[in-house]
Amino acid sequence: MASQSSSKNRNDRLPAFDSLRGFAMILMAIYHFSFDLNQFGIFQADMNNDLFWLNFRAVIMTLFTGLVGVGLFLSGADFQKKSFRKRLIKIGLCALAISVGTYLTNPIDWIYFGILHFIFLATILGPRLIRFPNACLLLGSAFVILPMLYRDHFFNRGLFHLTGLSPYKPLTQDFSPLFPWLGVVMLGIFIGYQASLGSSRIWQLHQNQLSFLGKHSLVFYMSHQIVLYPLAWLISSLI
Repeated sequence: MASQSSSKNRNDRLPAFDSLRGFAMILMAIYHFSFDLNQFGIFQADMNNDLFWLNFRAVIMTLFTGLVGVGLFLSGADFQKKSFRKRLIKIGLCALAISVGTYLTNPIDWIYFGILHFIFLATILGPRLIRFPNACLLLGSAFVILPMLYRDHFFNRGLFHLTGLSPYKPLTQDFSPLFPWLGVVMLGIFIGYQASLGSSRIWQLHQNQLSFLGKHSLVFYMSHQIVLYPLAWLISSLI
């Protein structure tokens, strides 16, 4: 369990982590803009099977989910905190908006458990997980490794497929299963715990544009496609 002294030193606004979150936002925007351009036929890529794009998305997801864990620990996730409950509600409403919006525009592969839905669930689990940061290192590693070694058709049914242990990816535009991503969150909690133990300068980078973007990541996530998708359409109409 985290020591009392370490919890006093928690600071969820360490610029280094905000900068990493901002960097992840930039990578996400590049990925989504490439996806949009591909949809409009400006360039051809199999983004669901091509190794480059699969790895590109994996890097983004690793940064996203790992930093969720870091933020949960450094902020001292607690349902008693008004700020925590407020952020949880924001994430939940944004996830709902994503589901409704994608269902109305494309009900065949609408998003019902994408990255925001996953973050919402991970945030609910946060207050319990951050109590045992050292255990999160072992359990998180197991969550990451297990889907590399084991998958079964049993999990291709009902809510079980949310585990990510089915051999098949469900038909949806964005899918963020519990395995391995909850494991990455737990590893992030351990990293946040280690960062809180001392005052190493590696975490105390100066504020910059990336850290500013990282502080407002939810706003950027919900709004970036409003700009990028019409831009891709405009480019396609001019070519």
